[in-house]
Amino acid sequence: MCARIELSRKEFEEYFSLDRLVSSEGLDTFSCSIEEYNVYLVRESLKSQDDMIAVTYLLHEKSTKNIVAYMSLIADAIKLHASEKELHQLGGDLQSMMNRGKAKGKEYRLFQGFSLETAA
Repeated sequence: MCARIELSRKEFEEYFSLDRLVSSEGLDTFSCSIEEYNVYLVRESLKSQDDMIAVTYLLHEKSTKNIVAYMSLIADAIKLHASEKELHQLGGDLQSMMNRGKAKGKEYRLFQGFSLETAA
Protein backbone atom coordinates (compact mmCIF):
# COMPACT_ATOMS: atom_id res chain seq x y z
CA MET A 1 0.00 0.00 0.00
CA CYS A 2 1.28 3.47 -0.86
CA ALA A 3 0.65 6.70 0.96
CA ARG A 4 1.02 10.02 -0.78
CA ILE A 5 2.79 12.82 1.04
CA GLU A 6 2.73 16.32 -0.41
CA LEU A 7 5.35 18.80 0.69
CA SER A 8 5.77 22.47 -0.01
CA ARG A 9 9.14 23.53 -1.39
CA LYS A 10 10.06 24.90 2.07
CA GLU A 11 9.15 21.60 3.78
CA PHE A 12 10.99 19.63 1.13
CA GLU A 13 14.16 21.67 1.61
CA GLU A 14 13.89 21.27 5.40
CA TYR A 15 13.89 17.46 5.26
CA PHE A 16 15.62 16.52 2.00
CA SER A 17 18.46 17.48 -0.28
CA LEU A 18 18.66 16.72 -3.98
CA ASP A 19 22.28 16.24 -4.96
CA ARG A 20 23.98 15.37 -8.22
CA LEU A 21 25.87 12.08 -8.13
CA VAL A 22 29.61 12.76 -7.80
CA SER A 23 31.04 9.49 -6.47
CA SER A 24 30.05 5.91 -5.77
CA GLU A 25 30.49 6.38 -2.03
CA GLY A 26 27.42 5.25 -0.08
CA LEU A 27 25.44 4.07 -3.11
CA ASP A 28 25.32 0.48 -1.86
CA THR A 29 23.22 1.61 1.12
CA PHE A 30 20.27 2.34 -1.20
CA SER A 31 17.75 -0.46 -1.47
CA CYS A 32 14.36 -0.73 -3.11
CA SER A 33 12.11 -3.64 -4.03
CA ILE A 34 13.16 -3.55 -7.70
CA GLU A 35 16.61 -5.12 -7.81
CA GLU A 36 17.36 -3.74 -11.29
CA TYR A 37 17.15 -0.20 -9.85
CA ASN A 38 19.59 -1.09 -7.08
CA VAL A 39 22.04 -2.60 -9.57
CA TYR A 40 21.84 0.38 -11.92
CA LEU A 41 22.56 2.89 -9.17
CA VAL A 42 25.50 0.97 -7.69
CA ARG A 43 27.13 -0.44 -10.84
CA GLU A 44 26.12 1.71 -13.78
CA SER A 45 24.95 5.21 -12.84
CA LEU A 46 28.38 6.77 -12.36
CA LYS A 47 29.74 5.20 -15.56
CA SER A 48 26.69 6.40 -17.51
CA GLN A 49 27.29 9.87 -16.15
CA ASP A 50 31.01 9.77 -16.96
CA ASP A 51 30.13 8.62 -20.50
CA MET A 52 27.77 11.64 -20.72
CA ILE A 53 24.68 9.57 -21.52
CA ALA A 54 22.93 10.18 -18.20
CA VAL A 55 22.92 12.40 -15.15
CA THR A 56 21.82 11.04 -11.78
CA TYR A 57 20.43 12.93 -8.81
CA LEU A 58 20.16 11.48 -5.31
CA LEU A 59 17.45 12.40 -2.83
CA HIS A 60 18.99 12.37 0.65
CA GLU A 61 17.09 12.53 3.90
CA LYS A 62 18.93 15.29 5.75
CA SER A 63 18.60 13.83 9.25
CA THR A 64 20.09 10.43 8.34
CA LYS A 65 22.02 11.21 5.12
CA ASN A 66 20.34 8.09 3.64
CA ILE A 67 19.54 7.94 -0.06
CA VAL A 68 15.75 7.62 -0.13
CA ALA A 69 15.31 7.93 -3.90
CA TYR A 70 17.20 8.68 -7.06
CA MET A 71 16.50 9.68 -10.63
CA SER A 72 18.60 9.34 -13.73
CA LEU A 73 17.91 11.48 -16.75
CA ILE A 74 19.09 9.44 -19.70
CA ALA A 75 19.77 10.78 -23.19
CA ASP A 76 17.96 8.10 -25.14
CA ALA A 77 14.72 7.53 -26.99
CA ILE A 78 12.00 4.94 -27.14
CA LYS A 79 10.57 4.64 -30.61
CA LEU A 80 6.93 3.70 -30.88
CA HIS A 81 4.93 2.72 -33.93
CA ALA A 82 1.88 4.85 -34.74
CA SER A 83 -0.42 2.10 -33.44
CA GLU A 84 1.40 2.10 -30.07
CA LYS A 85 1.12 5.89 -29.83
CA GLU A 86 -2.58 5.68 -30.56
CA LEU A 87 -3.10 2.88 -28.04
CA HIS A 88 -1.49 4.94 -25.26
CA GLN A 89 -2.88 8.25 -26.54
CA LEU A 90 0.58 9.73 -27.03
CA GLY A 91 1.63 12.43 -29.41
CA GLY A 92 1.01 16.08 -29.84
CA ASP A 93 2.32 18.89 -27.69
CA LEU A 94 2.49 19.09 -23.90
CA GLN A 95 -0.62 21.26 -23.62
CA SER A 96 -2.79 18.80 -25.56
CA MET A 97 -1.49 15.89 -23.44
CA MET A 98 -2.33 17.83 -20.25
CA ASN A 99 -5.81 18.60 -21.60
CA ARG A 100 -6.42 14.89 -22.35
CA GLY A 101 -5.32 14.07 -18.79
CA LYS A 102 -7.68 16.66 -17.28
CA ALA A 103 -10.55 15.19 -19.27
CA LYS A 104 -9.78 11.86 -17.55
CA GLY A 105 -9.71 13.47 -14.10
CA LYS A 106 -5.93 13.68 -13.84
CA GLU A 107 -4.14 16.77 -12.65
CA TYR A 108 -0.68 17.79 -13.75
CA ARG A 109 1.54 19.97 -11.62
CA LEU A 110 4.73 21.24 -13.15
CA PHE A 111 7.22 22.50 -10.56
CA GLN A 112 4.55 23.64 -8.10
CA GLY A 113 5.97 21.72 -5.16
CA PHE A 114 7.07 18.19 -4.57
CA SER A 115 5.12 15.05 -3.93
CA LEU A 116 6.44 11.74 -2.74
CA GLU A 117 4.81 8.33 -2.70
CA THR A 118 5.94 6.07 0.08
CA ALA A 119 5.14 2.53 1.11
CA ALA A 120 2.89 2.63 4.17
